[in-house]
Amino acid sequence: MAIPVQNVYYLLSYVWGDFKGADLIDVESLQTTEQVDLFAKVLIDGTNHLFRRGLAKGYRTYDRQIAGVRGQINFDASLKKMLFQQGKARCRVDAFTVDVLHNQLLKATMVNLLRAPKLDRELRSQLRELVRHLRGVSDLPRLRPNLFRQVRLHRNNQYYRFLLHVCELIVQNLLVNESTGEMRFRDILRDETTMSALFERFVRNFYEREHPTFRVRSDQLSWGGTAVDPEHLDYLPKMITDITLRSPDRVIIIDTKFYRSTLQHYRKSGGTVHSKNLYQLYSYLRSFQRSETQRREVEGMLLYPVVDRQLRLDYEIDGFRVQICTVDLSRNWRDIEAELLSLVAPAFPSEESVEKTVSSALT
Repeated sequence: MAIPVQNVYYLLSYVWGDFKGADLIDVESLQTTEQVDLFAKVLIDGTNHLFRRGLAKGYRTYDRQIAGVRGQINFDASLKKMLFQQGKARCRVDAFTVDVLHNQLLKATMVNLLRAPKLDRELRSQLRELVRHLRGVSDLPRLRPNLFRQVRLHRNNQYYRFLLHVCELIVQNLLVNESTGEMRFRDILRDETTMSALFERFVRNFYEREHPTFRVRSDQLSWGGTAVDPEHLDYLPKMITDITLRSPDRVIIIDTKFYRSTLQHYRKSGGTVHSKNLYQLYSYLRSFQRSETQRREVEGMLLYPVVDRQLRLDYEIDGFRVQICTVDLSRNWRDIEAELLSLVAPAFPSEESVEKTVSSALT
């Protein structure tokens, strides 16, 4: 499955739910198939926007030797070096500066990305120029993923959120060659674990944003079990849906999967739906129906990205409508949006929706 880098970008925009930040980047003009070029372009355009707006500042405390006295005096250090006799002192001084963690992370990510050998030459030149413009920002001794958890964003610097998401993803997927020191960007599309989590969040956030008819959430369902000793129930695994779509008359439980092969193959069979996925979805449907108090249609869907074949399978299993579908992430993004919306269209439109369709056609 070859997903255009532009589509990777749109997918991540839904994953992070930050469309204001995403709209600042022109990825359509990017003539490349390399993910490392995509993320370099995002950093370049996003950082240029920060420069036009002005880098966010914050207070930092520095322990430094200064002329005169300011802030909190470090008497031990000042006396030991006889600074008072020289009209100086060692002081702890608060400064309002751009040298804060979010800018340090941005600069350090750029520096690391410059070590990727496949990076486009023009993008490399632009990144170098931006790093030079960040000379007032300290270099981090080591760029670690957990540093992103320490950033505190507020109303005045929320516009950093999207770029920091990008930086964190870059840091997580840049692999260093121990012998040469070069960085290689891991293809996130080939990492099933990473893409499985991203694909689930993408689908959930897509329906939440683009289909206001549904209330979108992830549900913890009950096994409906009993035990002689109530403590035994604590050992049952949690049953949590990936995505549950609710409207006044329908409930759709969607389980998303990301595999290298859409179907499972056994001996000489032509392939079947992954059995464990279907068992899991069926358990969700039975559990949800048991707890459902409203009279609504309860449906299930297994949703995969297209890998080796397109699927549109539609069943009724034990009274439940069950779909097994794929979405082709290699298509034009508008086509992907239309495809995802069509998957949750009712199998049999209501009389009201049919009347609206006929009326609009006549006019």
